[in-house]
Amino acid sequence: MARAKTLNISESIIHLLHRASQFADYQFERTAGVHGLTSRQLVVLDAIAKLQEPSQTDVCDATGIDRSTLADMVRRLCARRLITRRRNRIDARAYNLRLTEDGIDCLGKLLPTMTEAEQQVTGALSEGKRREFMDLLKTILAPSGTPPRKPARP
Repeated sequence: MARAKTLNISESIIHLLHRASQFADYQFERTAGVHGLTSRQLVVLDAIAKLQEPSQTDVCDATGIDRSTLADMVRRLCARRLITRRRNRIDARAYNLRLTEDGIDCLGKLLPTMTEAEQQVTGALSEGKRREFMDLLKTILAPSGTPPRKPARP
């Protein structure tokens, strides 16, 4: 019987990126878990702060998070009173997002924990290697800076 040819999947870029993502999520949860937010929720809060009353579509474009996932995240962040969601005055189908005072406070408390988690993830790298790693990740995500959207299902 012929033996199937296999790749060393444990050494594949896809697998290693996934494992690195899991490790990064673990480090963030370990350092910021008491706040009850995920790193992706923090990214959403940060995008809302930077974009100043963006639409949900703007946040999707800025973060690479798909619409349905973002809609669920927005509901959760609204329920926690970290953001507000209001209809857009020009386009009644769209919502604009804004940080509440609690959201601003939460973002301020969590940014240092993100830095701490990143240090745990990249601590074995020299500063030059860390910058190179960041540049390589940005290159992978280029040209838009965000992952491509999933193709529509037929």
